[in-house]
Amino acid sequence: MIDALPSTSSLFPTSTNTAFYKLEGLITNIVKSASCTQNQILSAIIHYQTRSSGKDTNIPPNAGNSTQILGQTQVDMTVDEKYRLLIDFFAKRFGSCPRDIINAIRSPKTPYDRVSKVLSTLNRVNLETTLSGVYGGWTPNFESHTLFVILPDGSSNDTGDISVGSTFRLDFKSEFIARQVMASMSKWQDQDSLALYSQVRNMGAPAAAFLGWLFEPLSMQNLSRHGGDLYVMLSPSTQSTTFRTQEPPTKATLRLPRFPMARQSFDKILFDTYVLSLSPINPLFDAYLAEKVGRRVIFWILQLTVQRTAHRGSERGYNNIANLKTSVCTKLKITDTDVTVRYVLVKPLPLGAAATDNDVAAYDDSVAASDDSVSASDDNVATPAVLDVGEWKFPEGFQDHRGRVYCSYVDVFLSPVFSQLNHAASDSSYL
Repeated sequence: MIDALPSTSSLFPTSTNTAFYKLEGLITNIVKSASCTQNQILSAIIHYQTRSSGKDTNIPPNAGNSTQILGQTQVDMTVDEKYRLLIDFFAKRFGSCPRDIINAIRSPKTPYDRVSKVLSTLNRVNLETTLSGVYGGWTPNFESHTLFVILPDGSSNDTGDISVGSTFRLDFKSEFIARQVMASMSKWQDQDSLALYSQVRNMGAPAAAFLGWLFEPLSMQNLSRHGGDLYVMLSPSTQSTTFRTQEPPTKATLRLPRFPMARQSFDKILFDTYVLSLSPINPLFDAYLAEKVGRRVIFWILQLTVQRTAHRGSERGYNNIANLKTSVCTKLKITDTDVTVRYVLVKPLPLGAAATDNDVAAYDDSVAASDDSVSASDDNVATPAVLDVGEWKFPEGFQDHRGRVYCSYVDVFLSPVFSQLNHAASDSSYL
């Protein structure tokens, strides 16, 4: 018997790993087969793990494209080891609900078919209906059971039970499900996405996690179309890694430029393009922009958040930054000194602080790439105090990856066609 569910990170590394996406794709193809077996899935998982660790494996290198070869592979493991692998994979894939994991082990096609069925009919109306049920006399339905989970967000008493009065939060069951839903939503009309965002924003803090999923692509689309004003974030000392906007926030003399947007992994570098990560879960930043200015590159590191409190990150993200900088230098045949790193905390524009036409003026291409020392004395006049304070606490190691830090407030509704949706009446003060 398996005495406990293992951590979903114990057997698989961070989900930003491209190899894991390939494993997900392979298993998705396997379960489409009517003869799908646990042994085929185990073979694929073992193949992934051994190749990721650099160890030899008896599974041929081309097994990733051949269900037949995987089906013939012998899996020499104990029953407990097999179930631990399956539990860990399916928990990462469909969430930690025991019912979902057991169903996936018994019939691997079942959870995939459920998700596919929901996505095939997913639209703004039925998603809004599902979300409304969370706050209006909860009535579970097929969509809610498949996509969402309600998690405790409060304290625990000495017995480990959730205390009376604890709050709860809404989130997707897993990153995989979130990616599938967001990919489906990317085909929606803008007005549908914005209407859903407006509804979720009005739900307040319990829906903050789901709001964050929606904010990422909408904010990047906005920056791609309009660029963005920047507000200076300063630290109290050179030793401090906590940066805050001033009160009121002070606008910088430079702006984020307008460039196309793409969504891909961070394994490859793209220039003059806002690149949003395939994974919504990242250790330090969610997107980047490698802006070429002459022979120099301004490397914008973007962290997207709907949090009002201080935002934090993981030091593991510095490795991603270093790897991307290396790719920039190699591709353009320049040195590290030719790359200027700037950090931007991207937040939603608070309710009541609608952007104006002047806020979306074209980016001034004459901004010097060497201008990396914007301070409060270089800035324009202070803006109205309606903007809330932005705070970013960088993890240990920032001293080796220093760069100017800014905050950008994005109005996702800023569009000539959809501005009428802007700042709908809300009972929530969360955003």
